[in-house]
Amino acid sequence: MKRIVFRHEYKYLLNKFQYDVLKSRLKFLDRDPYCEDKGFYTVRSLYLEDLKSNSHYEKESGINNRNKIRFRTYNNSTDFIVLENKSKIGQLVNKKSHKIPKSFVDQLLQNPVLLNDTLRKEFPSIESNTTTRFYRPKVLIQYEREAFVIKNQNNLRINFDKSITASLDTSQFFQNIQNTNQITNSQRIVLEVKFTNYLPEHIRFLLTTSNSSLISFSKYAKSISFFN
Repeated sequence: MKRIVFRHEYKYLLNKFQYDVLKSRLKFLDRDPYCEDKGFYTVRSLYLEDLKSNSHYEKESGINNRNKIRFRTYNNSTDFIVLENKSKIGQLVNKKSHKIPKSFVDQLLQNPVLLNDTLRKEFPSIESNTTTRFYRPKVLIQYEREAFVIKNQNNLRINFDKSITASLDTSQFFQNIQNTNQITNSQRIVLEVKFTNYLPEHIRFLLTTSNSSLISFSKYAKSISFFN
């Protein structure tokens, strides 16, 4: 049986000055290869939610053990689409991802029964003890990501997520999104620090000196709260 690996994930909300200072201090790190052309890449996620909005409720209520399910593309490419279940226990995260061709994604989004049958097959843990959650597309979220990496067994990643926008028109997943709503402006940047085993001391020092505060920030929860 394959061992489930949970990674640490910490988030900080930066202002523009903190972002500029910290980014300059991280120039010794390698950039994620996807950032080479523009200095960033675009992440677009189509989040799914059940009929009782449990994913949003669990986040807002501070429930320790929760998950989110989404389709995701990078740089708006339809050549690489993943269906992903992100499970979280406190600051520990596990992701189960499956690459899916666009033709099948189209079928899933048009057929709720097929979608939920597929989810139960790929992610059995989404079922509660008493009822089966019935998921449907909920919100479309897009943002620009700058990413730095240290490629070793610790697999450290540092992401700067900017210009987060959201739309309830989930039919635009593969289109140019119209009528988006800005969730964070240019003066607010979400910093994500992810690693498997430990946070290197020099990285910990940089985060400390940047005068940042650890926060609980969910792009999904913030987007849903915006529309509510």
